[in-house]
Amino acid sequence: LFISKNLKEKFFEVSGEGFAANLLKRILKIFNPIAGGVADDDDWRNCFREPTPPDYSLFQLIFLIYVISLVLCILQVYANRLRRLVASHYWPHRSKPRALYLFNEILEGRKNILSQTVKAAKKRVSCFLCSSVVPYSSHYHAHLIFFLLVFLLLLRRMAN
Repeated sequence: LFISKNLKEKFFEVSGEGFAANLLKRILKIFNPIAGGVADDDDWRNCFREPTPPDYSLFQLIFLIYVISLVLCILQVYANRLRRLVASHYWPHRSKPRALYLFNEILEGRKNILSQTVKAAKKRVSCFLCSSVVPYSSHYHAHLIFFLLVFLLLLRRMAN
């Protein structure tokens, strides 16, 4: 194995005719450049394009879209209020029932979310002892009785 170190080139050269020498020659042939030696500081630069300055107009466009979206979020509230005002102007007899309906819908939605979450938690609980997913109440009481018996046995054993 010879290592040639010139000022601009560095490459390996393998001499010999054995199996290991042929294998090493093939490996080095893959990694050596085709045109011969290439200067170390030049070979990596061919892989990259020249950098371009940032496009500040694109930044301005992104910022403008962001500001417009914030303004629209704020204006949406006032547009909904204006819609209710226009509806109450044309149909004044419907404004109070509409307000009561919306109020009840909001309360029902809050109640449903809370009750559904609690029901789902109670309905199907995964038991950490026997790894079964069973209804909450029946399985819970069986394990509670088991834990009480174990606790009483431990107390009795500690007393002796």
